[in-house]
Amino acid sequence: DKANAADLQRLRCQLLLTSGDLDQARQGYAAVLATRDTPWARLGMAKVLYQSGDFTGAKQMLKATIGDNSAFLEAYDWLAKTLQATGEIEAAGEILERAARLSPNSVLRQKSLGEVALKLGNLDGAERAFRKSVSLGEHSVMKTPDAYLGLAKTCSAKQSPDEALRVLGNLNKTFDREDVRLKSLAVEGQVHHQSGNTAQAAKTAKELGEKMAASAARPDSETALEIARLMLATGDRENAVSLLQGEVKNSPDNTALLAEIQGVFAAANMAEEGVTLVAASRKEAIEMMNRGALLARDGKLDEAIVWMRNACQAMPANVRVLFNFAHVIVTRMQQSGLDAELAAEARASLETANVLTPGDRRFGLLSSALDKLEASGKAS
Repeated sequence: DKANAADLQRLRCQLLLTSGDLDQARQGYAAVLATRDTPWARLGMAKVLYQSGDFTGAKQMLKATIGDNSAFLEAYDWLAKTLQATGEIEAAGEILERAARLSPNSVLRQKSLGEVALKLGNLDGAERAFRKSVSLGEHSVMKTPDAYLGLAKTCSAKQSPDEALRVLGNLNKTFDREDVRLKSLAVEGQVHHQSGNTAQAAKTAKELGEKMAASAARPDSETALEIARLMLATGDRENAVSLLQGEVKNSPDNTALLAEIQGVFAAANMAEEGVTLVAASRKEAIEMMNRGALLARDGKLDEAIVWMRNACQAMPANVRVLFNFAHVIVTRMQQSGLDAELAAEARASLETANVLTPGDRRFGLLSSALDKLEASGKAS
């Protein structure tokens, strides 16, 4: 019947979007919208536009969707996310306020509201939203360490370091994870620094550096920026700059992240130097990516593999580089047969990329191409 067909269509589009097949998802949503103007298809199309980097298109579609369906809460959340991606923080805050008035009991929405309020310097609003997110999330699967971290930062900014440290203590009891411990330490160091306890701040920064050196895992961008802030505050300029340059190289096209990195430099009275460092790192990353692609295009696959391998070492979280490396290896083996060592390198590169951006269609395509190569290699 019609209802089931609509549900199946909706599920199919969602799966395409989740798997990263943006072209097919776009076609699916467009087909639905051509026959009837449904809010879920509009939201889906807006998500496709957002994930394709067309923030203006996404923003227009989400505003129109909310205009026609003022209670469609997920559209508010995505509009706020899109506005943040274009640097319109105040507008994002207004949208989240509206959504929170309609439905105040969302753990994640209150957390987002707190983050925006903190960016805008609205400390009372930030504290209110973070506290609500923490209390709502206490017995919920949606609870998030980010609400505790935001609350600790807000308490510190309000000159309540003891309360900030108490919140971090609760965070470490609630989430026993290495990545959370890193974030918690970075914020803890900043709390000590802001309260004038410079010796303890330096000690925490040192502990963080040791933890990072001992771990094979690398922090996510948000954590890396927190760590860099602490390092700059405690005088470890060299490691902070290295960390921030690494973030630029891993995401040279992420304008929102680059602006945040620039903000970290500016807060440390390094605004001009920061502009130069960000631009140089971005240029280096793009040149490395382009060089590998040109070698592959000219059929110099062995040279391209060596170049891409070096690029992966220099930019271990650059998703484009990781996928390109796997692609060049697959192309080379399709021409000259299976090479077990290269296949293992390609597989590792794909797994890393999939952790960083789950659901990217390149992961599925290249993984199945590798499977075929390995199957035919074993068969021969």
